[in-house]
Amino acid sequence: MVIGFINENAVPMKRLLAGVAVLALVAASCASSRDGIVAEFAGRDDTSTTVASLPNQSTTTTLLVPAEVEIAVLIETVEEVRELSFEGAPAIVRRPDAVVQAEYRRVHSYAGANASPHHNDFLEMLGVLIDGERIGDLEVIAPVPGVYDSATGSILISSDVQELTPFGRLVLVGELVAALTDQQFGWADQMGRLEAAADEEGRDSLGALVNGDATFFSELYVERFMSSTERFAVQLERLKQEQAEDELPGFVKEYKAFDTLHARDLVVALVSEGGIDELNRAYDNPPATSEQVYHTFRYFNNEGARLVDLPTVTVTNFEEVEAGVFGERGFRALLSAGVNSAQQLEAATGWGGDAYRLWWDGDHVVMLVFFEGDAARDAASLAETLGRWAIEELPVGGGLTDNTGLAFEGVNSYAFVAQNDTGAILVVASDPVAGKRLRDRFWPEY
Repeated sequence: MVIGFINENAVPMKRLLAGVAVLALVAASCASSRDGIVAEFAGRDDTSTTVASLPNQSTTTTLLVPAEVEIAVLIETVEEVRELSFEGAPAIVRRPDAVVQAEYRRVHSYAGANASPHHNDFLEMLGVLIDGERIGDLEVIAPVPGVYDSATGSILISSDVQELTPFGRLVLVGELVAALTDQQFGWADQMGRLEAAADEEGRDSLGALVNGDATFFSELYVERFMSSTERFAVQLERLKQEQAEDELPGFVKEYKAFDTLHARDLVVALVSEGGIDELNRAYDNPPATSEQVYHTFRYFNNEGARLVDLPTVTVTNFEEVEAGVFGERGFRALLSAGVNSAQQLEAATGWGGDAYRLWWDGDHVVMLVFFEGDAARDAASLAETLGRWAIEELPVGGGLTDNTGLAFEGVNSYAFVAQNDTGAILVVASDPVAGKRLRDRFWPEY
């Protein structure tokens, strides 16, 4: 097997294995430094030679610095652990550290995935952010050595990294698992098709399968290939990250837990059901909803979402900026504050289907959600819990009776919640006038 490169001077595996031997000699010999030995092995003074300049400040380097040698070994280890083989090992591309960190953040952080200009105003309307806060300023991501770039099928490595820490190896194993499963199952193309179809639930549920796969086998790598000292170092880094995330709003933590904790649980359920073959088959039939990720028995039973028909409406002087499905994940996130965890779970797990729209005028946001429960009690539970949430999290007074529901109105906020048989409606707006006008479109049914 030969490591893939963007330049024609790629080093074959025999030389890479010789590099691994060099690393072993470094650990046991009296040489003055690791860099000196690697340079001596290469027959020159520097440990890395740039051979080409590429767009966006990309450079490719010969595989002589320790980090690349370690990555070569990791590639073979990932193949062993994941029980799949690369059709052609991913190219290893050096990029400026800022580029690598930004790409990792774009792929893995909540802020990166929700970088649309209206999103901070949306979170502010829901009471998640305080006026003037920006979600990107709150979320802290530990520096990483590299990231899988699905657009090019390559692994981007920070130009600042010369050696990999135990935590760095853990991160790269996850990125390499993602690269391997993309080669084998084409999940990046699947995501592109789902996004083009505006199927956000399907796209993110497939993403949970990919992330859970990477997390599961990264943990297996730690157990099988790291010493107790290295595992301790990894645990310290994880604790630091968890402490940083403690300050995040519950809305964001719920979304992140979906891509980590719940995604891993999905993979555990698949492997328990039929081993790695069952996991591999799931890429041909990935979970279609966040409900199937949270409740894997619904995935195995092929229980999909109820189709909800959202009427076509407009909001005067506002532009529609989003439309889709909120999903069980969205309701769990919304109810992560203002109600206790038992109420949150009871209300969210009654999800059967929904549809939402979001409008924005550059300052204010208006949201409309239609919800369908599996039974009338599910809609009633959600409507009641949303009412409690509105009182606790929005700058409004107590709810006033409004036909079949309750209206909550303040100087800078408006909400309306109502139930009708198995259905429920939610209107939230940071512009009370616009919110009430939208609510009136659904009178007298609600």
